[in-house]
Amino acid sequence: MNEGYQRVIRALRRIEDAPLGTRAPAFNGGAWLKVANGWRWNGHTHFPGDIFPRPMGGWTGELIRPADASARSGGGT
Repeated sequence: MNEGYQRVIRALRRIEDAPLGTRAPAFNGGAWLKVANGWRWNGHTHFPGDIFPRPMGGWTGELIRPADASARSGGGT
């Protein structure tokens, strides 16, 4: 796991409620990163992909919360 992430948790009732910086891993080894306007494919890398409304079909169903999620209020900006 990359530094800055605490633990893997099961999907939230609504994926839109995930805090900014949350990662949604994919079966192929990539991951989506929660950004202000959706989920960026491989947003945690130096060459991020496009932004989607939610993680796509390869999503494992798990979420990796950012370590500082508890310090954020209202989802962050």
